[in-house]
Amino acid sequence: MQIVKIFVYDYPGCASSAVVVFTYIICKRIKELRKVEKITLEQLAYRSGISKGGLSEIERNMKEPGVYTIFRICDGLGITMKEFFDFPEIDDFLDKV
Repeated sequence: MQIVKIFVYDYPGCASSAVVVFTYIICKRIKELRKVEKITLEQLAYRSGISKGGLSEIERNMKEPGVYTIFRICDGLGITMKEFFDFPEIDDFLDKV
């Protein structure tokens, strides 16, 4: 993560680098929440209606999740979108862009 953060801080006015970091943070958050709930990719896939492969690509930051996908993941995790976006790392990111 440090490499990505350095890139954004080196180019604070570059919108595309902010998107890269935001996507990384969101993908990491999905994996962390799944691990906290102690559920497998397969279980979250079933609960959210998203393929296991798609979730795997999202968690590995290979695929950018859209808003509706994040909504479905939240539903699968049993949390609200507000709860999903309520964590310190996103606040730190927003303070720096």
